Parts: sequence; C-alpha cells; structure tokens
Amino acid sequence: MLIVGGDSFCCWPLEELTKSRNNCWPALVEEQTKLKVIDYSKSGCSNDRIFRYCMPETLNQQNKFLIIFWSAYSRFEIGYKGKIEQIQPSIKSGSVSKDFILKNYDLYLQHCKSLLYQVSIQESCKNNKITFFQQNVFKHDNWWDETYESFCNFMKKSNLFDYLSDKQLNEKYRYLEVLYSKIDYNTYIGNKNESISEIVECSKEFFDHPTYKGHKQMSNLVITAINKVKL
Repeated sequence: MLIVGGDSFCCWPLEELTKSRNNCWPALVEEQTKLKVIDYSKSGCSNDRIFRYCMPETLNQQNKFLIIFWSAYSRFEIGYKGKIEQIQPSIKSGSVSKDFILKNYDLYLQHCKSLLYQVSIQESCKNNKITFFQQNVFKHDNWWDETYESFCNFMKKSNLFDYLSDKQLNEKYRYLEVLYSKIDYNTYIGNKNESISEIVECSKEFFDHPTYKGHKQMSNLVITAINKVKL
C-alpha cells in the first residue's frame, strides 16, 4: 500500500480538466508499480490537513510507503460551522477576513508546525517500518540555510522581527535549529533545497501547476525512490 498526501500539485487542474485523476502522478505511480495507492491529496489544502489524514496511516504496518509533497507552510485549517476549512492567507475566505489573517497569523508558528509534522511522521514511519519520502512544493519554504542572518530576514519578511527582543529572536532561532536537526534528509526526494515547483514542468496554461509532463516527472521521481528501496 502507498499513501499519498499533498495539495493541488498532486491533482489540480488535471482532475478538473479531464474529470478524473488518471493523469495525475499518484495514478501514474499506481499503474507503473502495481502498488495500491490511497490518495489523500486535495487542492488548496494545508499541511494541517495533510498531517491529519496521513499521521494515522503511519500506524498501519500494512502500508509500505508514504509520500508527502508538503503544501505552503503559510496555510492552515480552522473549524467553521461544523466544517473544517482550509485557509490560504493570500485568498479571501468566507469564514475569516483576509485583513484579519494578514494582521494576525504568525509565519514563524506555521513554519514550526510544518517541521513538527515532518519529524512526527518521519519517526512514526520508522517505528512502524514504513518507507517515508517527502519534499516541499514551494520554493519560498526552503529558505533555511542554518544561518542566523537568514532567520532574521525571514522574521522581517514575516513582520515579526520588530516585536521581539534579541533574546527572544535567539530562542526562536535555536528552536528552529533543533527541529531542522531532527529531519532525516534521506527522506527527501531529490535535492532537499529544490522544491517540486522548481524541478517539474509547470505552465501558465495550467495555472502555474504541473502539466501532463510535470506529473510524469513527479511519478518518475517517486518510482525511482521506491525502486531504490526495493533494491
């Protein structure tokens, strides 16, 4: 069994254009490897949702592989009128005003959460003998280079820098440093510093999402990683 977690880079807009997911990379992997695939990907989803769906699957030892292409770290989910809504800060939401989100949400917190999800799933997979592969979808989430300077630049861009003392900034930097040190980069598909959006074909015709060729490229990345394990 192969479990897939991800956002629109796993399924959109091909599923909308063709009314199916047959040309999306999870289906291509299933066809070529003959592994049964359970695809939890959803367009516009957050890492909160990916973690919520995929973490329980790490406890099922019948699963052999788990592949996650992490969504934008800035996204999150909230409960609203009995439903769980995915929030993208750059897009208007019916439940939370865009103005409120832009003024109040914390990109540092979102970054920490995404790293905690990665480490938690990584370790749970190890404990249950499930092979885990992952990669970030978006380039802007790959800013970490271990330097304090890059951290401060991130905090400035996130409009958080001026609220914190030097001591608080240093504490937050050290916390991220510890989280990153716990990530096993052998789980990353390809170069850990190259996001999926940088290495597969995307086009404006597909709304800056993977083309048919892009999905084939992603399926090849996944199949190559799986075959190395089988060897």
